[in-house]
Amino acid sequence: MRRDGSRIQDERDLYLRLLGLGDDDVVSFLDEALDLLIRAAGAERGYLALFGEEGDVLAPRFWRVRGCGDEEAPGIRERISTGIVGAALAEGRTVHTTAAVGDRRFQDRASVRAHGIRAVICAPLGEGRPLGVVYLQRDVPGPFPGEAVALVEVTARAVTPHAARLLGRLEEARRPDPTSPYRHRLSAEGVVGSSPALARVLGQLALAARSPLGVLLTGPTGTGKSMLARVLHDSGRRASGPFVAVNCANLAGDLVESTLFGHVRGGFTGAVSRREGQVARAQGGTLFLDEVGDLPPPTQARLLTFLDTGEFLPVGGDEPTRADVRVVAATHRDLRSPGGFRQDLYYRLAGYEVRVPALAERREDVPALARHLCARYAEREGLARIDLSPAALRALAERAWPGNLRELDAWVTRAVDRAAFEGSGVVTADLLEGEPAGEPAVPARGGPDREGDTGGGGTLAERTRRAQRRWIAEALAETGGGVEEAARRLGIGRSRLYEMIRDLGIERRG
Repeated sequence: MRRDGSRIQDERDLYLRLLGLGDDDVVSFLDEALDLLIRAAGAERGYLALFGEEGDVLAPRFWRVRGCGDEEAPGIRERISTGIVGAALAEGRTVHTTAAVGDRRFQDRASVRAHGIRAVICAPLGEGRPLGVVYLQRDVPGPFPGEAVALVEVTARAVTPHAARLLGRLEEARRPDPTSPYRHRLSAEGVVGSSPALARVLGQLALAARSPLGVLLTGPTGTGKSMLARVLHDSGRRASGPFVAVNCANLAGDLVESTLFGHVRGGFTGAVSRREGQVARAQGGTLFLDEVGDLPPPTQARLLTFLDTGEFLPVGGDEPTRADVRVVAATHRDLRSPGGFRQDLYYRLAGYEVRVPALAERREDVPALARHLCARYAEREGLARIDLSPAALRALAERAWPGNLRELDAWVTRAVDRAAFEGSGVVTADLLEGEPAGEPAVPARGGPDREGDTGGGGTLAERTRRAQRRWIAEALAETGGGVEEAARRLGIGRSRLYEMIRDLGIERRG
């Protein structure tokens, strides 16, 4: 059945108005979206509910009722049909009834009989296992207007990313955080996660932070050892002193000792002036030796002497120099294996040995880490707010991540780039998997201009692009191909419309 032009216009107008809502406060965004939907669809009231893992329709993790005063909301919520809500969740599709009291699917429900519930539209939020519902109800006789179902589904798709973000925060707040007993003893604001594995690390760091003993951080490459070394420094008695980091793997063989201990003028060929080493620069603070296992044996011997005596000789010098420095080291190697690293130096470095777990050992932290990396990259690059869809978060949590945090960071930032390029506010699972960005995603059947296509299957980004193609094609058809008039009707700039026509592959006629 062909949809009339007014229905298309209503759907398009509502979508554009939803895009214009501010989303800094997720709860306010959801309230405003419900208010818009109630007015556009001719309802008396609207209900939005989010459910946790339990999915209990009687005990949502979050709910809002609009179309009434705040003091009326609890009573109005009792008049919502939980049977209709449960059906939408179970079926994973929109449930629409023109009169629940006469609908054999729902007429025997206690709430329907008690309150004489009439017309209802209830759409799930998200695909597969919905995370909640958007529900509209009329209290007066008569059905909803013909475009109301499409408007509810448009709103459901638009609010799903925001609802998912809110539900994620609620679920995280609900779970006990085993890291919290240690966080107040550490300057660990940048350490993201609440897994038991991370809690063990933070507990060891809290113990070591106030100690003068050396600390050796071990574990696979890319697990964040450098960041934890900084946490140790910022949380200890030397926090006001310098933090000097040296990556031993990057030091040239003939300059290792000069870099660490400095040299005097003429100490070796090319030493035309005195140079202060990193040990001296760390005076009163912390010297962090990353990849300490790569130090050559002669330098290991000099480092051991410094740790034993607090003194060192600059290269070419004959007067020892004292330095008050705490050494924190890190390595991905096994320093206890025979024939590799000096064992006496190992024992001096490992006053406390803290093993940093691989990301696969703290898999429950992946969603929070991914959201943090996503927000950090978007802010750094000046991008509009971009979120990760629930499906994307699940996909990330299921990966093995042999490259640990560095690999996760690379995947997330690349996906955020693709989402920004496509004009989407959400990173979907297909963007994570590396599908080419910028190519129009269209339905396999019927083409992008098929009448009645209110979204079809696929991700939010795919549905948004299909809707954009359809609306632009319709506007161009209505104006005989006139871009300036079509842009005015769509409420966007002419140059922006030209870009979208090109990017979406829309053919202009007329």
